[in-house]
Amino acid sequence: MRPGPPATGPPRVPVRRDGRGPYRDPYARLAAPYRLLEWIAFGSALQDARGEFAARIGAGDRVLLVGDGDGRFGSHLAAIAAARGISADVSLAMLRRARRRRAGSPQPGGGLLPVLADARRPPLRRDSFDVVVTHFVLDQWCGGELETVVAALAAALRPGGLWIDSDFALPASGPGRWRAVLWLPLLYLFFRRFASIAADRLEDPASLLAGQGLRLEVERLRLGGFVLSRLWRAVE
Repeated sequence: MRPGPPATGPPRVPVRRDGRGPYRDPYARLAAPYRLLEWIAFGSALQDARGEFAARIGAGDRVLLVGDGDGRFGSHLAAIAAARGISADVSLAMLRRARRRRAGSPQPGGGLLPVLADARRPPLRRDSFDVVVTHFVLDQWCGGELETVVAALAAALRPGGLWIDSDFALPASGPGRWRAVLWLPLLYLFFRRFASIAADRLEDPASLLAGQGLRLEVERLRLGGFVLSRLWRAVE
């Protein structure tokens, strides 16, 4: 991963999502309206899902926060725990908004170093983090790319560490399923068009996390199961 910006300036040597050639920010057009669009579509449900297991992150924990976007979870984490680590995102525009948000918090920065990086290629040391956090980010990949991301992030998590994940889901039945059937095609159409995400469908990463030696401890449902929050632990 490339080091993030210093406290007083933006990152100066950005990289592309594939690590080659000039950088193109996939979320440049969405960074400013992202929070409003989320609230119009889902109210507070997604932000509530992000915060579901935040209290399980302890003071001094080394945290790898992936795809925090405009920084709302990072700011929340700074307010409740003196965690330290990395906040990685592929979008320079999102990192800048996140940094401005954290600058106005009671604990600016929150001990999280902003890093411009592609989650598919994170050159991190094995077992170097106590907690991995992926909120509404794993849905950007499917198939082999999703498997690559999960394996790379799992390798960075120490034995006994926590993986906190929240994302959309396709419930088997009930009102939540109809909500998912309506929203998921629209979401993928929108983000493929405006953010050039790789995925064209939602894949549940549960089997991949289990295959990397993680055990599901707690699952919370929102919007009839359309939104999930999961707490995983790496087997020691």
